[in-house]
Amino acid sequence: MEERVARRSKGFPVKRFADLTEQEVLALAITNEEEDSRIYRGFAEGLREQFPSSAKVFDEMAEEERLPGAPRAERCGWGRHPGDGA
Repeated sequence: MEERVARRSKGFPVKRFADLTEQEVLALAITNEEEDSRIYRGFAEGLREQFPSSAKVFDEMAEEERLPGAPRAERCGWGRHPGDGA
């Protein structure tokens, strides 16, 4: 079977999803949730003046995406949130 060469992104090798460790998968999931939260907040801000009810829905979605990362990491036994810097 032919092995694929991973492309490099910002100087780092790119792994196939199947090759990620459990901790890397968790970090990826948390990073994606944080990014989704920022996107939803942006939508909310853009809608707020003319469509406040719709903006509220996006604010709630953003909050749902923002909160679960650290508690999930702790429940999985990985302790600190990967973005905690210490």
